[in-house]
Order: sequence, then structure tokens, then C-alpha cells
Amino acid sequence: MATYNRTGAIEYAAKWCNGHNPKYVDYDNDYDPDGDTSDCANFVSQCMYEGGGMPMKYTTTSNSYDSWYYKSSSNKSGSWAGAQSLRLFVNYNKTGYPRMG
Repeated sequence: MATYNRTGAIEYAAKWCNGHNPKYVDYDNDYDPDGDTSDCANFVSQCMYEGGGMPMKYTTTSNSYDSWYYKSSSNKSGSWAGAQSLRLFVNYNKTGYPRMG
């Protein structure tokens, strides 16, 4: 089982906090012509995955917080970019999955 890398997540956040990683959808610019949307959970998920080494999780259940993944802007779990679902995902995946600690 992978170990979560807190330092790596912090380094990723520092690298991309003033820019945008083009591998991921930019919610601040893609969905609102006025640019007044929020990209917070997407950015946190990127930090957890890219920097922290948290493995993506795919399940077939109907709970939005059972899966956590990003394949493309149109193929991602609700918990990747939704703040409430991300909170639930982290809270409910405490056993048998890397913890953020």
C-alpha cells in the first residue's frame, strides 16, 4: 500500500498555486465566462494525487464518495472536484486506503 507523501503534496501546491497544471480542467476558466467560479477541490485532489502519491480509487457503488479519480474533464468522480464529496471520501476511506494523517 502506498504511503501518503505530505511533503510532496505541499511542494506540488507551491508549484501550481499561482498557475494551472494543463493536465487538469481549469474550473476557474472553463465553465463561467465571468471567471468567478471555484477550483478548490480539484486543486486539493491534484495535490493529494500528483504530489502526495494518493492512488486513485475506482468503485462501482453509487455513493459519490466511494470513488476518487480523474481521467479527463468529463470523466472524473464527484469527489475529485466537489468539496463536500471530497471531504466525505477522505472521511469514509480510513481503512485499507492511505490516510492523509
